[in-house]
Amino acid sequence: MLTFKNRRGQLHKMNTALVALTVVYVAGAAAVISAPYWGYSIPALAPLAAFAATPLGIGVLAAVAVALVGLAIYTISKNNKISELEAKKIVVDGDKVKLQVTRKELEHIKENNKNEDKDGKVVEGEYRIDFTNPEGKECYVIVTSEKSQEIGDAVFLSIKSQVVKNDRGGALVGESELLKMLGLGTGEKDAKVFNTYLKKAIITQVASQEQEKQAV
Repeated sequence: MLTFKNRRGQLHKMNTALVALTVVYVAGAAAVISAPYWGYSIPALAPLAAFAATPLGIGVLAAVAVALVGLAIYTISKNNKISELEAKKIVVDGDKVKLQVTRKELEHIKENNKNEDKDGKVVEGEYRIDFTNPEGKECYVIVTSEKSQEIGDAVFLSIKSQVVKNDRGGALVGESELLKMLGLGTGEKDAKVFNTYLKKAIITQVASQEQEKQAV
């Protein structure tokens, strides 16, 4: 679920902690309110159980639960939005297919996504980006370190090859096949951006196209 993973596919610690805290609190509060005698059986919880049995106690517990749920929803939504904006994107820029990343994400890629050959040796200047297409197929592209274009915080990298994983490791696919698999196209009304975090094509302008419009 997107709730528990960030744009890099790593466990989102903040979102996970908030969900766990909220679930534990709501479950505990519900248990105390519905069966206060549980609290009385534990000396340390007896004062809380007595308070929870009063109208004021029920109101306080409920208010805190609502606040926690609201905080969790707001924080998760904000973190997910950040991941969506900073995620790696495969874009159709004119007649070229490129990888669009932020400057911060590029530094992470250089450190963690170095491409290796069949013998496990690092291929200088190449990086492997794994992702899943809308149908759940695992794919990856190999990009070069040479920046084809920079616009603001957006950096575009040339895609050297694209692969769809299979039982034998992977099969090379052509650029047109990749576009079809990701729901992208070169037509005026086609989607031009595939967000690897959302795992879907989105209708939005590529950064370079937005710059061209602003310059007109």
